[in-house]
Amino acid sequence: MATINTDIAQQIDITARAKNSFNLELQVSNASGAALDLTDYNVYLEIKSIAGNLLKGFTNNNSSPYNNAGTLYNVNAVSLIATSGIINISENAIGMDLSKGSYKYSVKLESGPNQIKTWMFGKFKINDD
Repeated sequence: MATINTDIAQQIDITARAKNSFNLELQVSNASGAALDLTDYNVYLEIKSIAGNLLKGFTNNNSSPYNNAGTLYNVNAVSLIATSGIINISENAIGMDLSKGSYKYSVKLESGPNQIKTWMFGKFKINDD
C-alpha cells in the first residue's frame, strides 16, 4: 500500500525566557531549496496551553481570521522580507508575560483565502527570568 503525505509541518521545539524580549528569524524554502517568495503571505505564530487554549498570537495580518481572541494577537509582531523567504517574529519583554512552564505552538502560513499550512509546531518552553 502506498502512502501520500501532504503534511509539511516539522516539529521544532522553542525555548524562551520569561519577561525577556523574544526574537525569532525563520527562512522558509520551497521543495527545491530556494527561498519561498512570501509576497502576499500572512504568518501566524500561536502559543497555546497544553490543553489547547490560545494564550498569545503573533501575526502580520491586521484582519486575522484567527483574531477572535481579541487582544491575544499582536498584529505588529511579524515582519517579512518576502522575496528572501525571511520571517521575523518579535515581541517585547512586557508582551512575553508567560509564566515559566511548557506550552505548545504552531507557525502557519496563509497564501490566500482558506489556503493555510502549518510549517512548524512543537513545545514552547518558558524558562524563569
